[in-house]
Amino acid sequence: EDDRPLSERVYINQHEKGSSSKLRSEKADKKAKALKIASKRLAQMKSTKKETKARKKKSKHAPTESSSLRRDYYTSLNSNALNINSSGVGITIGANAYKPRDPRLQDTLSGHLDQDVFQKRYGFLEEVQEEEIKNLKERIRVHRITGRRGQKMRRKIKEEGKGAWTTLEEDETELKRLQQERTTRHKSQTQRLAKQKIKKQLRSSVISGKAGPYFPKKREWKQMELEAKFDVLHKQGGDKAVDALLKKKRKKNMGKASKFMPPAS
Repeated sequence: EDDRPLSERVYINQHEKGSSSKLRSEKADKKAKALKIASKRLAQMKSTKKETKARKKKSKHAPTESSSLRRDYYTSLNSNALNINSSGVGITIGANAYKPRDPRLQDTLSGHLDQDVFQKRYGFLEEVQEEEIKNLKERIRVHRITGRRGQKMRRKIKEEGKGAWTTLEEDETELKRLQQERTTRHKSQTQRLAKQKIKKQLRSSVISGKAGPYFPKKREWKQMELEAKFDVLHKQGGDKAVDALLKKKRKKNMGKASKFMPPAS
């Protein structure tokens, strides 16, 4: 049994009851606040969903969007065309049916590329590229000049306004790219001219009656192509161009052969 006086025990009981009721009221307030915030967020989410789903017109005169998943989408496209299926024949011809086409597989859409015609029409682009290469070389040379002389030359180029002023690294990268393009173009031109020469020789031999229709083997074609290539190079650049190509090939072959050579003792 509790030995404390009655007044003290009554006071303690009342105090404990008051604190527990206070805790319960605080919990209820927190719960009500949480429910209020959750309902508010839910209402916001619902309103944003409705806004995204609703299709708004740009103006009151603009047409509404039509889905291509509907069955009558493509028939409505050809509504003005003559419908052959309803001509009374009794057979479904399917003339107005939608036929999907892949433009990558259509040869007649873009025509045939004739390299010779393209070369004649757009030959001026090579001159433009040569001018760009010349300007880039000049700018790189000016970049590498130090002191007042270099500053003066750079200022002069800026005043002339030959393109936007760039750094040395950017100019070198651009020059390398343009030179590679030029080399690739010259190489493809030489190969094309060589093939044209071989085909012309074969055609003329068949027409003259010296030989019948002849289809060279891969090895023979390669040999003829190489000979024609040297002839074209000789016409374009003379003996110097041929010697330069031979020197390059010789160096390449020596590099290949050196891999299989025993190391020098």
